[in-house]
Amino acid sequence: MNATKKMIIWVGGLIVIIGAIVVVFPSLNSLVEKEIEKYGSEVTQTPIRVNGVDIVITSGEGSIGALSVGNPKGFEAPNIFILGNIKTSIDTSTVTESTIVIKEISINAPKVFYEINALGRSNLDALKKNIASATSVNSDGSEGSGKAIKLIIKRLTIVNGEVDVRITVLGNKQLKVALPKIVLKDIGQNSGGAGPVEVA
Repeated sequence: MNATKKMIIWVGGLIVIIGAIVVVFPSLNSLVEKEIEKYGSEVTQTPIRVNGVDIVITSGEGSIGALSVGNPKGFEAPNIFILGNIKTSIDTSTVTESTIVIKEISINAPKVFYEINALGRSNLDALKKNIASATSVNSDGSEGSGKAIKLIIKRLTIVNGEVDVRITVLGNKQLKVALPKIVLKDIGQNSGGAGPVEVA
C-alpha cells in the first residue's frame, strides 16, 4: 500500500508541474501541448506525449487528454503512467499575482505500470531520481532568470485508477490492482504558495 500511495503522490506531483505550465502558457492550445511535452520530458527525462489540450482562457478551465509518461531506461513497458483525462480550473483573478491558485485538478482513469527489474530496481524510483536531478538546480520552481511561479492547489482528485505490477524475479507476471479514490486539499496553502517542484 505504501508503494501505491507513493505512485499516487508522484502522479499528482507531475500534474502540479503540468498545471503550472498551463498557467504560464495559456495563449494557444497547441502551444500548451508542446510546452507540456517539452518541459515535462525535460523534468522526467523520459518522453511525454499529450493527445489534445483544450484551454478556455476567460474561465480558467481546461482539459488535457491522454497524457503518457515514458518509462525510464532499463524497464520493459513503454510507459510508466498513462493519464486518461485531466481537467483543471484556475482562479483567473490570481494569474497576475505572485501566487496562483488552481481551484481544482482532477485526473480520471490514470494507469500506472510499476516494474521491478532483475537488478531489484523499480521504475518509480528511477523516475524520482530523474525528476530530482532535473529539478535540483531550480528547486524553487523558477526557470532561469524568469519570475518564480508559486502555486496553491485547492483540490486534487484522482479516480478510476489502476496499477499494473510486474516483477522480473517473480516471472514477470502481471498483477492488476485498482487504486482507491484519492482527494488532496490545500496543497501549498500553509506556506502561502510554493514552487511547482516544492509542491510536488
